Amino acid sequence: MKDERIGWPAYFMMQAAMLASRSTCTRLHVGAVVVKDGRIIASGYNGSVTGTPHCTEVGDLIAVIFGLTVIWDG
Repeated sequence: MKDERIGWPAYFMMQAAMLASRSTCTRLHVGAVVVKDGRIIASGYNGSVTGTPHCTEVGDLIAVIFGLTVIWDG
């Protein structure tokens, strides 16, 4: 029986795509997987640092200060 599993590069790319879905940024979702010798050594996604406001909160605050209307297209 032929091995029908996906290859390692595709597997790691799928992991990065899954991580990107956790992004808190409304403009761009990015996930990353760092691999060495076939093993994941680090992974992450873009967004605000834990405990700091999300980019949408900061953007809304700037809009209020300058009297702007914000339309989020996420």
